[in-house]
Amino acid sequence: MKRIVHGNHPFTEGGVKDTPIKITHDMAATFMYPETTLKTSNTNYTYLSTDSLCVGYYELCPGGRFDPPDYHPGDEIYYVLEGVLTMLNTEAGQVCVIKKGESLVMPRGSVHLGCNFTDKKTMVLAFIAPRLVVDQNFPTDKGGENRKLNQYKGKYNAEFKHVEAPEFGAKMPTVNDLGAWPVDGKTLRKEPGYFYHITEEKKLNVISGNYHMNLLKFFVSNDYLNVGELVMTTGGIDPRMTEPDEHEGDCLLYCESGSVIVFFIDTLEMIKLNKTDAVFIPPHTKYQVANYEAHMANVLFAVTKL
Repeated sequence: MKRIVHGNHPFTEGGVKDTPIKITHDMAATFMYPETTLKTSNTNYTYLSTDSLCVGYYELCPGGRFDPPDYHPGDEIYYVLEGVLTMLNTEAGQVCVIKKGESLVMPRGSVHLGCNFTDKKTMVLAFIAPRLVVDQNFPTDKGGENRKLNQYKGKYNAEFKHVEAPEFGAKMPTVNDLGAWPVDGKTLRKEPGYFYHITEEKKLNVISGNYHMNLLKFFVSNDYLNVGELVMTTGGIDPRMTEPDEHEGDCLLYCESGSVIVFFIDTLEMIKLNKTDAVFIPPHTKYQVANYEAHMANVLFAVTKL
């Protein structure tokens, strides 16, 4: 299999990125992190990698972890598809235990290490904007002799800046919080980078559509990207489809459950998404999503603002 080119998948070298593309699981590029050892590595699958958005998922086997600690030049949002993920913020000394259906918002440059302390496989969908890596190589400078963790009775704890946990979840958000949820981008990226655990109760719920009304649940909405889930009900006329939409940035839709069709208004073409299928939607492409099946569907979305 050809080695993934970060920033250019599933496109070929010099390929056109202005046409919607259906991305199935077998089209996802695979790589190991870290590549230097299988002892603490994990399998990664990349669905999409452009100049402004990277989407993929990784698996952690029971008792496994990824190590050395990792960080990226963009904000990273996790969504747990299966199992339970325990994430260590290695510099803030913060530990988050994220369950299926929950999300984790990690700011640009924040160093993290993930563990699976259960007897079942953990699967995590990851959204990163703008880039996964600066070049084609992951930073590994937090490993080896430089591996320092802010942890229980840690020998290096005194070297790290003390982090005051911000008040979070004290209010019920409204549509006016879009663009600054769970906090604004400047606050999110304040060093050393506090993580926000988005449980079901902390998702920003909004109603979209004046006539075709749908439920959107945002995990994050800031100056880099929007990430969340679209709940597609079944039956009737109004709630089973979205109203026409388009975006300024790159967009990816991932079908977590059920089956939907994505209809492109200008070309009159459609793409059907079954579970684990995704579609890349270029900027300024008008589309609608519809559920013609007899069961609910859940679609995860990521839209960049860069």
